[in-house]
Amino acid sequence: MSSDPFRYGMRKPWALGMAMLIGIAGFGWFWLSARPDAKPPEVSFLLRPEGTLAASGVVEPFSEEISIGNEVKGVLTRLVVQEGDTIAAGQVVAETSNGDLAADVKIAEAQLALRQAELTKLMNGARAEERRVAAANLREAEAALTNSKRKLERKSPLAVRGAISVEELDEAQSAFTIAEARRDRLAQQLSLINADPRAEDVSIAQANVKLAEANLIRASALLEKTIIRAPINGKVLSVLRRVGEPVAEFPPTIIIKMGDTSRLHVRAELDETNVARVKLNQHAHVTADAYGNQRFSGRVVKIANKMGRKALHSDDPAERLDAKVLDVLIELEPATSLPIGLRVDVFIAPVTEPSLPEPTVSDHSHLGRG
Repeated sequence: MSSDPFRYGMRKPWALGMAMLIGIAGFGWFWLSARPDAKPPEVSFLLRPEGTLAASGVVEPFSEEISIGNEVKGVLTRLVVQEGDTIAAGQVVAETSNGDLAADVKIAEAQLALRQAELTKLMNGARAEERRVAAANLREAEAALTNSKRKLERKSPLAVRGAISVEELDEAQSAFTIAEARRDRLAQQLSLINADPRAEDVSIAQANVKLAEANLIRASALLEKTIIRAPINGKVLSVLRRVGEPVAEFPPTIIIKMGDTSRLHVRAELDETNVARVKLNQHAHVTADAYGNQRFSGRVVKIANKMGRKALHSDDPAERLDAKVLDVLIELEPATSLPIGLRVDVFIAPVTEPSLPEPTVSDHSHLGRG
């Protein structure tokens, strides 16, 4: 064998290539580590315990995303929030056209006031002035009756003696009868004025009041539906409509989307082959391309009871679109700040099974001994 090193190197080219690669890698590592802004290489995949579950996920508000729309057909006339605003439960966020419904409320209020006044009048009866007038009219009629009776009593003997004609006696008798009838009528009228209202009249008046109240409640409820309020405390995630745009009644037009972002959840889609390996309170963490090596810790707080179709898809053409997945909800640690809707990678730590105690072997060597 020749000892010429050149000829030996030509016969073993892989040795020279290996030496060059090692030298280049060593120089590159030294150059990167010497830079003050150098970042350590991504090694998190080396630190994940065996059995870690991986899945795709999306960041959601603590309350999940809530869509807020209208219940009455009209036009959006007022919008008082913008994207990113913090709002409180019950706060007005928008309003639709409601002039006709506001008029209906005014009509219902007037009808209720009328029916209540009718009931009050019925229960109170006649005014004191009306009672005094009725009593005076009755006294006048009684006086007239007394006068007519006296005239009749004076003319009756005269008619017997022939001192007056029969016609005069008849006129006196007729005047007495009329006076007596008038007295009876006015007496009944005064008794009616002073009497309590009939039970059936009171029932009718009370029913009219209740009907008017129901009409007012209905009109007010329809008007209230045009005023859109926040159902919970949270933040406006997006505004989907502008003032002047028409809104439908069914299905309702979504005007804004909001959610409680005081804490964040991640909804992960776990492949059906791994559903038996996830438990409540399992530790987990998520990563996102936009945040580099940063990890956001959390724990499993909810596991769906039903499998569903995959909703989060990647750009991989080999990905199965009809795969069955199980939704798993992960609550991130407080003060975690991530954009709502951010796509993340989810890693769920394996469950550590408690080790079983070693079986105790009893010493039976003394058995059978004498």
